[in-house]
Amino acid sequence: MSEIKEISRRVMDNSDCDPSSISFMGAPLAYDAEIVVEDNGEKIYLHAQWISEAPEDVIFEATKESIYDVYEKLNNAGSDEFDDLINERDRIESEKLDRTYVWERYARQMSDLIDMLMEAGAEIEVEEDDDDEDEEKEEFLW
Repeated sequence: MSEIKEISRRVMDNSDCDPSSISFMGAPLAYDAEIVVEDNGEKIYLHAQWISEAPEDVIFEATKESIYDVYEKLNNAGSDEFDDLINERDRIESEKLDRTYVWERYARQMSDLIDMLMEAGAEIEVEEDDDDEDEEKEEFLW
């Protein structure tokens, strides 16, 4: 297999939303992290999201388009944009890569996404005592 080249990484939370946005109004605290890699000449967007209303879960997607970009727009969207952005997110998610392949191929990056969320302030509880921490993270989150 070819080498995976990291292109970028970023993390955000929705606490800085525009107060007039639909996301700001009563939304739970959310953190998103993204690592973009190049694999065999193709960009792959690895995304993780933690939401305060479901603190025991982290959502992961590996896609060919950025879901992070959609959430960034959602954080400042007005009600007139909301439905279109949700539809765009759902379209991108419907084309996500196979879960098993992603965890095998991008294990280091998926672990890094968890670390990025935790460093940003997400209150993720991952057992650190286990000898195989990466396996536990995979089991705990998806």
